[in-house]
Amino acid sequence: MMILYLCMIGALFISLLCIPQLMAASDRLGLIDRPEERRVHVRSTPRSGGIGIALGALLPLLFLLPQLSRPVYAYILGALIIISFGVWDDRKNLDYRLKVLGQLLAIIVFVGAGYTVNRLPFMSPDSVFSWVSIPVTGLFMLAVTNAFNLHDGLDGLAAGSAIMSLGAIAIIGFSPDALTVSTLLAATVIGAAFGFLRYNTHPAVIFMGDAGSQFLGFTIAALAVLLCRQDVQLSPSCLLMLIGLPALDTATVMFQRLRAGRSPFSPDKNHIHHKLLAIGFRHNESVAIIYGIQAIFISGALLLQSASDWLVILVYLTISIGCLAGYHFLQATGWRPHRHPSPTSASQALRKTGKQSRLTAVLNFARLGAALATVLYILSGVALVPVARDLSIASLVIACLALIAVSLKSSLVEQVGRITAYIAATVVCYSLTYTQTSSEFWWLTLTACLFGLAFVISFTGWLLRDGGFQFNNLDFLIGIALLGIFLFPMHGDTETSFRNFALRLVPLLYCIEILLNAKSLARSSIWIGSIASLLLIGMKGVI
Repeated sequence: MMILYLCMIGALFISLLCIPQLMAASDRLGLIDRPEERRVHVRSTPRSGGIGIALGALLPLLFLLPQLSRPVYAYILGALIIISFGVWDDRKNLDYRLKVLGQLLAIIVFVGAGYTVNRLPFMSPDSVFSWVSIPVTGLFMLAVTNAFNLHDGLDGLAAGSAIMSLGAIAIIGFSPDALTVSTLLAATVIGAAFGFLRYNTHPAVIFMGDAGSQFLGFTIAALAVLLCRQDVQLSPSCLLMLIGLPALDTATVMFQRLRAGRSPFSPDKNHIHHKLLAIGFRHNESVAIIYGIQAIFISGALLLQSASDWLVILVYLTISIGCLAGYHFLQATGWRPHRHPSPTSASQALRKTGKQSRLTAVLNFARLGAALATVLYILSGVALVPVARDLSIASLVIACLALIAVSLKSSLVEQVGRITAYIAATVVCYSLTYTQTSSEFWWLTLTACLFGLAFVISFTGWLLRDGGFQFNNLDFLIGIALLGIFLFPMHGDTETSFRNFALRLVPLLYCIEILLNAKSLARSSIWIGSIASLLLIGMKGVI
C-alpha cells in the first residue's frame, strides 16, 4: 500500500509544481489556445497542462518503481507516443488523420506487447481468439482515446470525468493480496489529474490541450484492457459503463454529423456541454451537471461489475435515454435556469451597516487562531506517532528545499509553502492512519472541528468579500469521490484504513487551503509550522 500512496501523492505534487512553470513557458513553446468560433473561452490561454499531467503521472512510476513490470513498460511507451503527437497537434493543429496515426502507433505498441481483451460481451472466453481480440482491442482503445479528446470542451470537464472512470478502475482492480498494475496506474494518474484541476477549474488559467485529453483517454483504455485480463469478476459490457458519458456524447455527435451528410470528424457545437450552455446553464453549472451524470454511469459500473451483459447494456441505455430525453424536454418546453436577477447579497447588507471593519479585525484574529490550532494538530501528530524511515528522509529533504526557497526569496515561495503544508499534512495523516492508537476517535473529531472552524471563517470572509475560500466544481468532484469511498465496498482492513486516511486528510487539506488563502499572519503561521513539522519528522527518522 505504501507504494500506492507514494505514487498518487507524488503525482499530485509533481503536477502542482510543474504546471505553473509550463504556463510561464507556454508562449515560447507555442502552446497557446486562442479564442475562435467553437471555443467557449474568450481569451488566449496556455494549453500545456497535458504535459504537466503526463509528468505527474509518469515520473513517480520511473522513480518509485525500480523494477517496472512489462505492462507498465508497454503503457509508458504508448503514453509517450500519445503525448508527443498531442503536443505536436497543440502546436500545429494537425489534420485528424495524423492525430489518428499517432493514436494507432501508441495502440500498436501496447497491443503488440501482448495486452488485448480476452473476453467479449455475449461470448465465452474460450471463443475469443487473437484474430478477434486484437482488432477489437485496437478499435476500443481508439474510440476511448477520441471520446475523451472530444469531451474536453469546458474547464475541468475531461479531467473530472477521467478521474471518476479511473477511480472505478482502481476499485474494481484492487486486490488485498498484491498491488495490481491497473490500481497502481489509475491511482497515479488520478493524483496527476487532481493537481492539474487545481489550475483548470473554472475560470481555468491553463488547458490540457489534445496532449492531455488523449493521454487520459489512452490511459483509461489501456487500464480497461488490463482490467479485462485480471482475475476479477467483471462483465465485459461494464467497460462501456466505465467510459460513461464521453462514449454517449461522442456517439450522438457523430450520428448527428453523419445524418447531416458531414464527416464524423468535422467540428461543430453539438456536444453535450454546448447544449447545456445553449439552454442557459452557466459554465460551472454545466460542468457540475456532467459530473453528476458521469457519476451515475460510474456507480452503475461498480454496482453491476459482475452482472450479465444484457443487464449492463440495458442499464447503460436506460441512463443514456434518460439523459437525452431530459435535454429534449428542457429544449421543447423553453425552460431556462436563470430568469430573474439575484437579490441583494448578504455582503452588501453587511457593508451598509458599517460594521465590516470591526468584523474584519475579528476575522483575522480567528484565522490566526485556526492556523495555530492546525499547526499544533500537525505537530502533535508528529510527536505521538512513529514515522517510516523513508518518509522521514524525504520529509527532511523537502523541508531543506523549502528553507532554501524561502531564504533566496524565490518566486516559487508561495507554491513551495503550499505544497510543504500539503506534504506535512499528508505524512502526519498517513502515519496516524497506519499506527494503532487508543485515541482514534479523538483525532477524527479534532479534524472535523478544525474543518468546521475553517469553514465558518471562510464563509464569513466570503460575506465580507475579504478573501473567503471559493468552493467550485473541483470541490464537488472531491465530494463525489469521498461519497464513492464510503458507499462502495473495498476489501477488509484496506477499506477501513483508506477511509480513515481520507477522513483525516481531506478536511485537513481544506482547512490549510482556506487559511492559506487569507493574506494575513495565518498564512505565514501555516508555512512556518509545516516546515518545522517536516524537519521534526526528518529528525525522528534519522536520529
